[in-house]
Amino acid sequence: MAISKREFENAQARMEVLREAGRAVSARHDRRTARVIVMLNTGVQLAFPAQLAEGLAGAAPESMAEIEISPAGLGLHCPRLDADV
Repeated sequence: MAISKREFENAQARMEVLREAGRAVSARHDRRTARVIVMLNTGVQLAFPAQLAEGLAGAAPESMAEIEISPAGLGLHCPRLDADV
């Protein structure tokens, strides 16, 4: 299925709206609370138990020492686990 230039531009505009509504700017794993903590560009901080995320449940804390943010800021990647959230 081919995508027209107009459809592509519309998709880019929708993505920009999503990004400005809240995108991750930093992420880390808190060993003490076993939570992933994500800071958004809006100043909101989110935290969730790592065990609730597919791919992170049961993972050793050292496996989550590095968390990358997707280029769009809408996803997280743990390279040591090859897990995406």
